[in-house]
Amino acid sequence: MYRGGHVGFALLGCSPVLLVTSALGHRPLAVVGAVLAGGFATLPDVDQHLPLVPHRGPTHTVWFALVVAWLGGEVGRAAALVAGGLPPAWLGTFVASIAGLAVGTHLVADALTPMGVRPLAPLVEGRVALGLVRASNPVANLLALGLGFGTAGLAIAAGPWVARALAGG
Repeated sequence: MYRGGHVGFALLGCSPVLLVTSALGHRPLAVVGAVLAGGFATLPDVDQHLPLVPHRGPTHTVWFALVVAWLGGEVGRAAALVAGGLPPAWLGTFVASIAGLAVGTHLVADALTPMGVRPLAPLVEGRVALGLVRASNPVANLLALGLGFGTAGLAIAAGPWVARALAGG
């Protein structure tokens, strides 16, 4: 996938977190989460700018997604400690979830291509390459982007309604 496709997949994957965040009364934070998801969506492709790091190598593994999630959680926790407001553990979990899901969906999107990914390397060298769509397919990338924006927007907008419905009102 290209940038737009990866952003769409990240927004789609993060939509449940955005819905819950919005339903808990933190709609502005859910919007920030959508922006963060878009930012983290292409992080694995940093390998294209790093010498000696092959494309779809270490940055396209589950281990990279876990490290990014952990670092994101620590940054979120630190931000809550500095800014106040939300409990540090809550904001840390929120940012970790967005970061991990955005990077994880990058792997899923690349697994749909013929080149695929080796998500458990170096422990398991097996490649996941479904070959359903080429990374450069403009229709697939645009569809993913549209689906992601639509789902994330709906999740954020529906949060207060979901909260009222769950509260019995």
